[in-house]
Amino acid sequence: TGNVEFWPFNYGPANGISIPGASTTDYDFGDAPAADGVYGSMQVHVHGNGPHTGTVFAFNRFNDGAVADLGIGNKPTGQPDWALSSNANTYGVRKLQVYVTGVPEGPTPFTPAPTVQPTPVPTNLPTPAPTNPLTPAPTNPPVPVTTPAPTNPPTPVPTNPPVPVTTPVPTNSPMAVSPTTGGPAPLAVPGIADSEGYELVYELGIPTNPNYGSSGPLYSTDTHLAVSTFNRVAYYLDLGSTHVWVSMDAFTDDSQKIGVPCLSLECGDGVTPTVIQQIVNNVNVVSNVAGLSGSGYTGNVEFWPYNYSPGNSLTIPGASSSTFDYGDTVDLNGSFGSMQVHVNGGGGHRGTVFAFNSFNDGAVAD
Repeated sequence: TGNVEFWPFNYGPANGISIPGASTTDYDFGDAPAADGVYGSMQVHVHGNGPHTGTVFAFNRFNDGAVADLGIGNKPTGQPDWALSSNANTYGVRKLQVYVTGVPEGPTPFTPAPTVQPTPVPTNLPTPAPTNPLTPAPTNPPVPVTTPAPTNPPTPVPTNPPVPVTTPVPTNSPMAVSPTTGGPAPLAVPGIADSEGYELVYELGIPTNPNYGSSGPLYSTDTHLAVSTFNRVAYYLDLGSTHVWVSMDAFTDDSQKIGVPCLSLECGDGVTPTVIQQIVNNVNVVSNVAGLSGSGYTGNVEFWPYNYSPGNSLTIPGASSSTFDYGDTVDLNGSFGSMQVHVNGGGGHRGTVFAFNSFNDGAVAD
């Protein structure tokens, strides 16, 4: 026994037709169309009389020019019906054939169609636009337990958060990884010798008012599903008049967690928000900002979608416990957000290498 979910609209995880065993919180084999938006679903599922329960195949997000979701069977991680996967570019072959049976046998006489004069079409038709984003997954995702929380309850994000920067919005913000094998390779960023051998995983044009609390970043490049093994991670931030490249030993083995750590479950592993606060080694920095460049730094990363306070929870050498700097404390609530790379020893610079904050609520970002 099966069911089909074919529509051009957004949809939510509610079990619209009470499919046995389907979830009301995950996008799976029993969902509900929203009758608006443009996400799209072409899914076939089974839910009885056999060993498999769930998705047979899914082809989603085919209306807006974004990378589509595509898969066979239940997706092993994230949403079971492949929603939010943006993975169609990882397949070398993508061919769908549709068949029918019961067509009467024998030749069918050909009857020419009558000639019909074309009906004039208006020249200025309005272009429809989506009015509602894809209904998000559960609003209270579980909190990761791998990142140490402060001993004392952290202070919420300040009433007057740091003043937004006035530097122009970057046009390109690549995030790259260095594979574990391979010899000499082209430079990922021309003119930066340290970028040799790195492969582009994400590229993002950062909007001035990002709203990643309800849906993830619209990466112009996203190849993370094709990246399974890597030993270093690098970021290149271009702000027009200034730029910085920073590479470091990998701080995670999951390529889904090296992008923007937004509050939407489209970020990270699709199940829980990304929270990474840890020391990183062998940090190399190349920048046209005076005093920033150096190699062999010790650093630390502060990636999370939540509010944070200035307490120096990792006891970073020289960091303040009263100023928002390169050693802070995640609150595990709120939605301010932090994507920061810092260095704290081993070179001439101590402090922030780059920061991208306040990316979840539609305010002007830092």
